[in-house]
Amino acid sequence: MGIVEETQDEAIAAFMPTTTIKGSKVVNVSEEHLGMLEEMMIDPEKGKIAYAVLSFGGFLGIGNKLFAIPWEVLELNRGEYILRIDKSVLEKMEGFDKEEWSLTHDELAKVYAHFGIQPYWQTKMGIVEETQDEAIAAFIPTTTIKGSKVVNVKEEHLGMIEELIIDAEKGKIAYAVLSFGGFLGIGNKLFPIPWEALELNRYDYILKIDKSVLEKAEGFDKEEWSLTHDELAKVYAYFGIQPHWEKT
Repeated sequence: MGIVEETQDEAIAAFMPTTTIKGSKVVNVSEEHLGMLEEMMIDPEKGKIAYAVLSFGGFLGIGNKLFAIPWEVLELNRGEYILRIDKSVLEKMEGFDKEEWSLTHDELAKVYAHFGIQPYWQTKMGIVEETQDEAIAAFIPTTTIKGSKVVNVKEEHLGMIEELIIDAEKGKIAYAVLSFGGFLGIGNKLFPIPWEALELNRYDYILKIDKSVLEKAEGFDKEEWSLTHDELAKVYAYFGIQPHWEKT
């Protein structure tokens, strides 16, 4: 499969900062306002949106409850997200409070089943089993990931995660935007880093890349968050990683 060709405008629609996605309006197929997208819970191991957290305002008369929604049932349409689900399905869903962002795999599997979708982590070998503590580490809000410290394998401070750029169509992290402070002597430049090059270690992220690789990487200014697939493919190639959209 070859690289997707696109214009810069198409890239902006395809690769979106979390700050652009959060707060987006959610509508039904009749374009009636349902609520808004409050947060995205990331599975850091797979670099995927495990579920979106939606509030439905007064639409269902449910107060301040939030709802876990599989990303697969949301469709981006001109800056809004269409939820192609009948109101009756939503009315029967169990919500959760804002202090309870993280669901276990088992709890989330029930959400996916409610929407008739197979959980992305479920294979022929069965569903992943975990403790509640493991679940808290498994699904992380984007706001928690942003601002996280990035270290090298020696646990030396490199910089921090400034933003996550999401592939809205596939519900995956297209790349993380990292700043390296004074580590490389590169001023205020930011760097796109494939998520696969980062590894969560407690509350930090380990970047298992030699300093010499980082020194030669091309940075960009803050006004240039969005890369095209072609530009991003070159970044992945530089780090020796296959782009997620080229995988079968």
